[in-house]
Amino acid sequence: MRNPESKRRFPTRLATLLGGSLLVIAALSLINLSPDLSHLEVQVASGPEQGNYFALAERLRESAESDGGDVIVRTTRGSVDNLNQLIAANDDCSMNFALVQDGVPAPKGHGLQLVARLPKSESVFILGKNASTLRQFVDIRGHRVGIGPKGSGTDHLARRIFESKEFSPLALQMQNYELAEQVKLLQAGSLDLAIFVLDEDAQLMREAIRSGLQIASFEHLDTIARHFDFIDHGRIGAGQYDPIAVLPRQDHRVLRVDTLLLANDCASRTDTIAMLTLLQREFPGILQHNLSHAGSA
Repeated sequence: MRNPESKRRFPTRLATLLGGSLLVIAALSLINLSPDLSHLEVQVASGPEQGNYFALAERLRESAESDGGDVIVRTTRGSVDNLNQLIAANDDCSMNFALVQDGVPAPKGHGLQLVARLPKSESVFILGKNASTLRQFVDIRGHRVGIGPKGSGTDHLARRIFESKEFSPLALQMQNYELAEQVKLLQAGSLDLAIFVLDEDAQLMREAIRSGLQIASFEHLDTIARHFDFIDHGRIGAGQYDPIAVLPRQDHRVLRVDTLLLANDCASRTDTIAMLTLLQREFPGILQHNLSHAGSA
C-alpha cells in the first residue's frame, strides 16, 4: 500500500492546494458549458517540441484560442528547466504556469502552487535492441544508457534512481541526448539502452517499438516504486503497438510517474480557473481525480 504522504512533492497539503479552485471550476462547469476565455493571457513552460508536455500545451493553446483566450507555449529542456523558470518568473511574471514531472524537488520558499495532477501518468520505458531479454538489474551493469536531454524529467528521474545508494553499483554510463536522437543511437548500436518518460501512446514510442526496439521488463521493477514514493508501476500489454505483428510480444511491467500543473504567484485565480477549464476539456475526469486525492490527503 502507498505511503499516505506519497505523491506530495510540495510542502502545502494537496487538499489545501486543490480544494478551492477545483470546487469553483466544478461549479462553473455545471452552469457554463461554453465559458468566454477572452480574458485569458498566460504563458506555459512545456518542455521540448517532441515531448508529451509540449503536445498537451499545444492542445490547451488551441482550445483556449477557440474561445478567444491566449495560451503562449514556451519550449524548454524539460521538467527541471520548467520548474526553475517558473520560480524565476515570480520576479517579472514572464511565465504563469508549467508542466512538471512529479518528484522533481523544489527549493524552500519556491512560491509555487499545485493546480492539478493530470489523471494519466507517463510511463518510464527502458528500450534497447535486445532489452526484452533483461531480467535482473545486474544484467545492465556498466551499460551505456541515454537519459534524455539535460534539464528534462527523464534526466532527473534516471539520475535519481541509478545514482542512488541502491543502484549506483551498476556504474551505468549515463549520457544526455534528445529523445529522438536516442532512438537513432540505439538502432545504430551506439547506446546499449535508453530511458524515455512518455505517454504510453506517444508516437515516438510506437515508432520505436515498430522499428525493432524492445522494452526491458525487470523481474523486480516494483522495488524501485517502493524506494521512491512518487513512482508507481503499471503494465504495457502485448500487441499494444501492433496488434497484428503483436508488438511487444509479451506484457511488460513499467514504472509510472505523474504530471503536475504548477502555477507561480503571477497566476491569478481567474487564470487558474481558466486553465482548469481547459484541462477539464482535455481530461473530463480531472476534477474527480484531483478531488479524490485531496479527500485522501
